[in-house]
Amino acid sequence: MVDMNNVVVLDNGAHMAKVGFATNDDPSYCMPNCIMKAKSERRRAFVGDQIDECRDLSELYYLLPFQKGYLVNFETQKRVWDFIFGRDRLNVDFQQSGILITEPVLNFPSVAGVMNEIMFEEYEYRSVLRLPAPDLVAQSMEDRTFLIVDSGYSFTHILPYVHGQRISKGVRRVDVGGKILTNHLKEVISYRQVNVLDETYVMNHAKEDACYVSLDFVGDITKASAEGRKSEIYRDYVLPNFMDEDHRRGFLRSREKSTGISTDKTEQLISLCLERISIPEILFHPSYLPGHHQKGICEALVESVRLCPPEFHPNLLKEVHLIGGCTLFPNFAERVRKDLREMLPDTVNTEVKEYPNVLTLPWRCGRDLARNEVKFQDFSVTREEYQEWGNDRVNEHFLENVLWKTSEDDEGEASTGGTQNKNSNTDSGDESM
Repeated sequence: MVDMNNVVVLDNGAHMAKVGFATNDDPSYCMPNCIMKAKSERRRAFVGDQIDECRDLSELYYLLPFQKGYLVNFETQKRVWDFIFGRDRLNVDFQQSGILITEPVLNFPSVAGVMNEIMFEEYEYRSVLRLPAPDLVAQSMEDRTFLIVDSGYSFTHILPYVHGQRISKGVRRVDVGGKILTNHLKEVISYRQVNVLDETYVMNHAKEDACYVSLDFVGDITKASAEGRKSEIYRDYVLPNFMDEDHRRGFLRSREKSTGISTDKTEQLISLCLERISIPEILFHPSYLPGHHQKGICEALVESVRLCPPEFHPNLLKEVHLIGGCTLFPNFAERVRKDLREMLPDTVNTEVKEYPNVLTLPWRCGRDLARNEVKFQDFSVTREEYQEWGNDRVNEHFLENVLWKTSEDDEGEASTGGTQNKNSNTDSGDESM
């Protein structure tokens, strides 16, 4: 049995890793989940939050564990985990500790199997629990029926839940997240103004500081195109000056000070007008990008409900919960409310809910689950169970924790002899998912 004081909670996002012990109120560390190399310091690689020690953050080169939303570069990821768990950060006593770690929604069994092997065989954790971040949030609302929109770094997922359990056939994915938006902003600025294709770090900050969701995109884009620099949307974005310790992040000038002219010789500007609203609009209309012929968030949300059993439709639409970094764009929740109101019958009442500190919300929900000793032990798998069951059965157990079973599932289990839960007294053989 693992002492709850020794449970590590790791929200292993594709962009940021949030980590700390379950006894903490907030994550001990929030750091980039990658390795970075700087042009100014070629001999050193910066792991996680070591990037704060870098003098010049221009033209950073990234080694990313995640590609297209899935963990594929385990060598890089293992190096980041070694840093997080090591003596310079958490200093984990693995053989006396358990871990709750997040994984992508609809993760590949092969990737999940490698994660199991690393946690149990290389780190030798006593127990492990893997759950997608939306499922962690859903566990804190297990007595309700609702939808979660998780708009993160690589993807946007819409997930329906009944009593905190996911209806798998209703899960929808939009292949647009924060990474695609940043890359598109780099391309637009490089084509129109100055080459920033190598400035991912700087332009990601520009996206976060300057962009917002329009509530009337066609009207705003038409008006701004006609007015140019006289438009209310137009702003100057001052790029960072890494020679100045007080100016290591760019900032957006006020409308009155946005003249397109630098105030001194060291100041570099980019002009932002249509880009401020056209970049986030891709979340709602992915087809604006070449090769992304998909439904937007709200269309996918309605489709997700339609694919669920009809008896759940009214309750699912009553609550829509927004999580993920892209939901931090100003007006994001208001736009979802507006679009859903136009798409749904007047008799359907929908409440769209935002959260303060949404970036650490899955971590805090994981912390609460880890503090529930009975639930954590029931959901997690010990090293002895892993050695007995094998990867396939462990992956199956983690899915059983969160998936809603329909009558069709029950009939399927009856025809195959049924699935056995963790506490079953009968033998459980290895089964593929």
